[in-house]
Amino acid sequence: ALSSLDSLKNHEANYTLYLRYLALEGFGNLKKLENFISGLSAEQSTSSGGLVVLYKWSVFKGDYEKAEDYLNDLDDKFDSPKDMTAVDHFFRAQVLQDDDPAEAYKAYQRAYKKDANNYRFRVLAAHHCATYYAMNYAEEEFNAVLKKNPNQADALAGLADLQFQNNAL
Repeated sequence: ALSSLDSLKNHEANYTLYLRYLALEGFGNLKKLENFISGLSAEQSTSSGGLVVLYKWSVFKGDYEKAEDYLNDLDDKFDSPKDMTAVDHFFRAQVLQDDDPAEAYKAYQRAYKKDANNYRFRVLAAHHCATYYAMNYAEEEFNAVLKKNPNQADALAGLADLQFQNNAL
């Protein structure tokens, strides 16, 4: 049980690392973002979260060759998708979402299948589908969350947004 707790802490640290990157990127403070990237430890840089951060940073800078290297490093971390955790699949979806939306959706699906109690992966899958105009899939994903928890705010808001978009079209 203790090793699974350590594993959970590692996944939370990876996820927090990624969220911190997204927040800094969203604020548009390039200097803080550069400091964040240069301050990554060796351990962080080779974690799945760190590799995704470095991948996104490389794409942001236009260094697609380096981004491809980070993507390959991420792929090399796992022998097969069975070895990947839900958070690892989530990271994989983040990397694939722009270049291969269908494969990214599959990664989201693997994430929520690995952690069926975590509705966030399914909500993110729904938003991903909506972003790429796969409204039927998005609606199915939101409804699957609401079937388990009819008051889940993210899914309710996402479904309402879909309905608004459908009526606006």
